[in-house]
Amino acid sequence: MSNVRFDRGPDDWMMATVQISPERNPLPDARDEDYMDDVLLTLTLCYKVKNPAEGQSPLSFYRSTVRMVSIEQSKRYSLYFFLPGVIRDRDELDVEPFAWMVEMEVSGTKVGMSLDQAGGEVQKDKEGYDNFLSQASSGVQENEGLLVPVYLAPNHIVDSSRLRYTEVPAFYRFEPEN
Repeated sequence: MSNVRFDRGPDDWMMATVQISPERNPLPDARDEDYMDDVLLTLTLCYKVKNPAEGQSPLSFYRSTVRMVSIEQSKRYSLYFFLPGVIRDRDELDVEPFAWMVEMEVSGTKVGMSLDQAGGEVQKDKEGYDNFLSQASSGVQENEGLLVPVYLAPNHIVDSSRLRYTEVPAFYRFEPEN
C-alpha cells in the first residue's frame, strides 16, 4: 500500500482512493513472480453519524471488495470507491472516515497487515485490527452495497472525478449480492 485518500466528488459523492504498489509476490509457486494473480482488495470504512436514530449506533460501517485479474510488481495502481452523496447528506458524514482498513488476498492467501493498511481511530496492532473487523462485520450488513467500486458507480460521477485511468487495473466484474 502506498496511499489512501478521501475526497468529496460531484453531487456530494465521497470518493476513496486506495493506491497500491505491490513489492513482492507472497506466493512462492506463482506462475510469474513479477505478477500477482487473482488479487482481492477490501476497503472497510467507519463513519461517525452526527444524529443517529434513538437506539442506533453512532458508527456506520461500509465495505466494498474488488477482485483484480493480475497486477504487476512495482507498478502503481489506483483503486476507486464511491459512496452516494445522498447517504453523506442523510447521515451528515465527514469526508474523512472515523476509521478505515484495507485488506488484501493474493490467490486466496491473505497478505499480512502493515501499519499503512489502517487509519483514523484504528489501533494499529493485531488486537486493534481484529477489534475493528469484528465491529465492522456486525455493522456492515445494514449498508451493504452502498460503497461501490469504480465500475459500479454512475458514469457521470466517475467522469467528473478526474481519475487516473491509466492506473486502474483490470477487474473481474461482479455485482454485489443483495
